[in-house]
Amino acid sequence: MTKRSLFSLLTTAASLAVAGLLPAQAQVAATSPAPIKLMAWNLEHFVDPFDDPYIQSQKEDDPEPKSDATLRLLTEALKRVNPDVLVVSEVESDRALKLYLDSYIPKNEYAYYACAPAKEWYQNVVIASKLPIGEFVSFREMEIYNEMSKQSRNDVNSRLMAIDIKANANYNFTLYAVHLKAGAAEEDYLWRERQTDLLKADMDQRMKENPNTNIIVMGDLNYTPKDKEYPYFMESGATKLLDAFEKQGYPATHPSTGPRRDIDHIFLNAGMMKEVVPDSATVALPLAMDEMSAITDHLPVVISIIPSDK
Repeated sequence: MTKRSLFSLLTTAASLAVAGLLPAQAQVAATSPAPIKLMAWNLEHFVDPFDDPYIQSQKEDDPEPKSDATLRLLTEALKRVNPDVLVVSEVESDRALKLYLDSYIPKNEYAYYACAPAKEWYQNVVIASKLPIGEFVSFREMEIYNEMSKQSRNDVNSRLMAIDIKANANYNFTLYAVHLKAGAAEEDYLWRERQTDLLKADMDQRMKENPNTNIIVMGDLNYTPKDKEYPYFMESGATKLLDAFEKQGYPATHPSTGPRRDIDHIFLNAGMMKEVVPDSATVALPLAMDEMSAITDHLPVVISIIPSDK
């Protein structure tokens, strides 16, 4: 085929598209919004160089920020993945994350941040988003009760957030950014279940008010699909969740030096699962494994969605 013939075919195809005469599938593809990518990553003790006078902890009072070499590796990883919405945990604050992003990725597009830092601790969950953020709900002050230890507490709940993300004029979703309590003791399992109760009650209320609510949960949940908290999180309450990694066999994310525990998760409700780009849920490896493990002890998880209700 000559170049002139090829050009004629392309010109004809373009004309047909404008006239609405291409097959329906091509027309839908031409009008579908671009996918958006979400990423969750535990950054392991990510503090800024400054002492926060309101936090009394040796690791924050005498901070040891990640080295410039490590931050440059993190920067390269973020640039390669290029998430539209970034969920990070074990980060001192939204200000610390913004300082890093502005310093290492000048003119970045992360214009929106969310965090409800703990009153007495320095490891928090932070959201950085290129997409506008709407209502932001923190569970920080909500108490939970552990039947085994017979204690009530709320100090672990600052790392539970629900954020409305405005993907476009026609598509919103609620992102639950979560870092559940760590620990392998029996009472730790119960703390995680009680944290789950808070999250599921909020989901159920949102679904009751609007059955078309799109829900996604991302973060370090500190349990694997083999642990009993897993089915509890998926099935308790009225809002049932689906695992974005089920088809992949639950890939491991921790520790990054030799992953063997699948504790970083992405869950969605049935409505939002329909918008997931096929095979987009994955454990991201934008750098060599030794470079990834130099950044943090977790590997990040990512997923892409088409922000249009199906």
